[in-house]
Amino acid sequence: MKNANLASVRFAGHTLAVASAGIILRGHASAVLDVSFSPDGGRLASASWDRKVRLWDIAVGNNSPVAPLAASATGLQLQQGSEPQAQTIDSRLLNVLQEHAFSGWSVSFSPNGSKIALAGNNCTLLLWDVNSGQVLKVFKGHTGVVQSVSFSPHGDKIASASSDHTVCLWDAAVGNDSKESLEVSTTASTIQQGTTAEVQVIIDSKPLKVFKGHTHKVTSVSFSPDGSRLASASQDKTLRLWDAAVGNAPVGPLAASAAASGTQQGAEPLPQTIIDSKPLKLFKGHASYVNSVSFSPDGSMLASASSDKTLRLWDATVGNDCVGPLAASAVGSGLQQGSESQAQVIVDSTPLKVFKGHTKRVNSISFSPDGSMLASASSDKTVRVWGVASGLVLALLQGHTSWVKCVSFSPDGDSLASAGNDKTVQLWDLPYLQWNITGAKGLSQELIQKFGSGGAVENHR
Repeated sequence: MKNANLASVRFAGHTLAVASAGIILRGHASAVLDVSFSPDGGRLASASWDRKVRLWDIAVGNNSPVAPLAASATGLQLQQGSEPQAQTIDSRLLNVLQEHAFSGWSVSFSPNGSKIALAGNNCTLLLWDVNSGQVLKVFKGHTGVVQSVSFSPHGDKIASASSDHTVCLWDAAVGNDSKESLEVSTTASTIQQGTTAEVQVIIDSKPLKVFKGHTHKVTSVSFSPDGSRLASASQDKTLRLWDAAVGNAPVGPLAASAAASGTQQGAEPLPQTIIDSKPLKLFKGHASYVNSVSFSPDGSMLASASSDKTLRLWDATVGNDCVGPLAASAVGSGLQQGSESQAQVIVDSTPLKVFKGHTKRVNSISFSPDGSMLASASSDKTVRVWGVASGLVLALLQGHTSWVKCVSFSPDGDSLASAGNDKTVQLWDLPYLQWNITGAKGLSQELIQKFGSGGAVENHR
C-alpha cells in the first residue's frame, strides 16, 4: 500500500512513530467488529453490527497521498511536518454479501480465499462463497452469541467461540448434509439492493468436537499454524490450549442444549460428538477479561489482550510446567455426570512478557507474519505496534475517534487494518521508509535489521 501519512515522529521513551491512516473505508452504519485479509492481501472483509459484511478491494492503485515527512527518532521534541488528510473512499467496495438477520461479530477468510466464515449474535455461523455471494452452509449448535471464528490452516475445519462458554470445531466441507430453506437478501455493489432469493443451503447441527471448561464467555479462538492445537480466551480471565485433533478425546452424547438447537422437533437424536473437557494447558495471570488470543507464526507462543490494559506473551509449548489438580469449577464444567471431578492440567501463571502502555482495555491483538511485531487495538482509540523481542512501542497509530475493536496485519506484514465504533475501517502502512533510527535506544538487533530492510535509516559515524 505504501501510502500512510505520518503526522509526527518521536522517540520519547519508547515510541518511534506516530502515524495517521493512509486510507479510511467508510460505508458501515454501525460499529465494525472484525476485519480479515484475504490470503493474497488484495481484499479485506469487514463485519459490523449493521448486519452487513463488506468486501473491499485494497489492491487498487497507489492513489493515496503520502506525507513527505522524514524526522529524527533521537530527539524528544516532536518535529512537525505537513499533515494531509487521509484519503476517504468507498470506491474500493467490491460487494456487500448480505443484509443477514444478525450482527456480525467475527469474520475469517478461508486459506485459499474462496470462502468467508461469519459469526454473529443469533448463535449461528455462516459460510459464504466469496465470488457468488451465496451462503453455502449454516452451522447451528451454540446457545449464545458466537464471538469469534477461525479457519484451520488447511481450510478443512472452522473453530468458533461463544458466550455459551464453549468452543466448537466444525467440518468446513460442503457435502451432502441435511438441507433446509434459507431466505437471504442479496446486496451487492453491482446489483439492485433488496433482491431476495430462496436458496438451498447445508445445515450442520453437529460439531466435530466441543471444548468445555471456561466458566464465562469465550471471546476469541485461534488455530496453531500447523492446525494441531486451538487456543481460546475468555472473560473468566484465562486462556486455554486444546488438542484440535478429532478422535482422541472422550466421546459421549452431546446435550441438546449444547448442540441440538438447529434440529427440528421430533428428529432423530444427534450422533455422538467428541466432548473435550481437559485443556492441554491453562494460562492464568490477567486481572480482567481476556478479549483476544493469537498464536505466533511459529506456534511457540501465544499473545493475549485483556481488559486489564495489558498484552501478554505465553509459552505455547506443552512441557514440564507446574502440573496439579485443577478444580472442577475451573475446567470441569464440561465433564460428563459421574466422571472424575478433577483432571491433571498444566497451569502456567508466568507470562514470558507483559506489555503495558494502553490506557483502556485492549480488544484485539495480531502478530506480524514474521513474528517480530505485535499490533494491538484498544478502547483508548489507538492502535499500537510493539516489538516482540524488546517489548517497546514502535508505532502509535491515531485516527479512530472512538474505541478500536479489531486489528490485523496484512499477509505481507507491510500494513495493518483496524476498525471500531467510529464505523470506519482504517488502513495503515508501517512507516519504515520514513524512519531515521540513528541513536534510538532500546532496539534489539532483530528490530534494527527489520527496519533497515524496510528502508529505515541508521547513520553510523
